[in-house]
Amino acid sequence: MSDVTFGVKVTPELKGKIEQLIKDSDFDTNKEWFQHLLSIYDLYHLKHEDGTKRYASDLEYIEQNLTRIQETIVQMMKKMADEATHQETEWTKTSDEIQQQLQQSEQLRKELETELNETKEQTNQYKINLTELQKQSTVLEDLCTTLKKSMQEKEAEIEKLNQERLKWQSSDYPAIIQRLTEDNQALKQQSQMQQHQIDLLRMEYEKKLEVEQLKTDFARKEAELLLIAQRKPSKEDPDAPPRKRGRPRKDEAALSVSGQQQLFTDVYDDAEDEQEQDNDLPEDPDDLHEMLGDEPSQNQKE
Repeated sequence: MSDVTFGVKVTPELKGKIEQLIKDSDFDTNKEWFQHLLSIYDLYHLKHEDGTKRYASDLEYIEQNLTRIQETIVQMMKKMADEATHQETEWTKTSDEIQQQLQQSEQLRKELETELNETKEQTNQYKINLTELQKQSTVLEDLCTTLKKSMQEKEAEIEKLNQERLKWQSSDYPAIIQRLTEDNQALKQQSQMQQHQIDLLRMEYEKKLEVEQLKTDFARKEAELLLIAQRKPSKEDPDAPPRKRGRPRKDEAALSVSGQQQLFTDVYDDAEDEQEQDNDLPEDPDDLHEMLGDEPSQNQKE
């Protein structure tokens, strides 16, 4: 048979007191507490009946023993509850410590994992840097080889220049320099004279060009006057032959100007060629002696 709900209306104070008693008791449910309360009431009711009065002392003794047993059980239950609470507190504390250690271990694991990743990245970067350094080392080795080869070539060139310097020092170098200096001064004077002649020719050419231009202008004016003179008779005499169209020819004057220009250009070019030939001095000592008409010394031949 299923249980039914039972309820009564009481004052708030009584309700609070009953709830507190139920809470302080060792019963798991309110039903057990009410059953225990009814059993106490039945026992109290039996003690005051006429048929059971002669057993009142025995019932009191039993009741006292039951009360002691009940108190003992209550004390044992409280002690067990306290021990359980203490043990639970210890377990909770231990669990918190273990949880904290787990969190620290997890944090340490994450830190170690992060450090491991950073170490891997650094290792990869070191490998890349090592590869770059190896490439640079190869390039530097090639460069060193090239520089050594170039240094050897420069040393050979320096040795060659030293030999040439000794060759020049063994020859009559100051006299040659003095002679070349004098020849250079003479060539400069000759060049100045030729430049003066070129200036005179240019002035003469410009004057001739002006005269030819005046002649050309005069011929053009004369042709225009002749043309005007020919037009007037043509209007008066209808039997006169027709006049040719176009301007009068002046080829002779133009050719004269062109001839003068060509003449000046040829003279100027010849003067410049002669000056360049005079100023062109050989760099080799043997060629220099040959140009001056001298025989090279015995040291130079050797």
